[in-house]
Amino acid sequence: GYMLLKDIARFDYSLPVKSNNKESLSRWLNVFGLLQNNEYEFTENLNSFDKDKALKTNYNCLLLKRISPTFVNVYDLDEDVCLGNNIIKINVLNDYDVYYVSLIIESNLSLLNNQANNGTRMSAINRESLGNIEIPDIPLSEQQKIGIFQKLSFQQCHLVKQLNDKIELKTNIIKGLMFDTIGGNKNGK
Repeated sequence: GYMLLKDIARFDYSLPVKSNNKESLSRWLNVFGLLQNNEYEFTENLNSFDKDKALKTNYNCLLLKRISPTFVNVYDLDEDVCLGNNIIKINVLNDYDVYYVSLIIESNLSLLNNQANNGTRMSAINRESLGNIEIPDIPLSEQQKIGIFQKLSFQQCHLVKQLNDKIELKTNIIKGLMFDTIGGNKNGK
């Protein structure tokens, strides 16, 4: 059988409220900070939004761009941050594996985007379409076996990115040593 997403999860749409307090330093996650393969870029700034009234992340919530999403993030960090505009936060019930549910949602995103496309270039996912995604109702142990592939895929991408960063750093160090050895330097002096 199937369960509908709206029966196994709670949806919150992030709509931050403007703040009069211009000295409100806080850590935010906006739509541009939601990156593929479960990567994040946070912004820390004096924000014009009220951090106390802002929707916050929590461990293992799902995050989705409201406008033309192509992937789902599973927020697996310990630090809760404020959410900017146009992010949908989904809290899944304990009887369901979040990675499994994220995989099912992700596989439905192109269909949801097509349904939301009303002739405009930017299509916003609506609550009803999202809530009506059918989640195959299988035992939690089976969900976890499927979900682990999504989690491992995220980890693999993260490790490959770290490795590439280290290779680039090593290459730059070697280039610097070569310049020093042959007597020149990078500033042309």
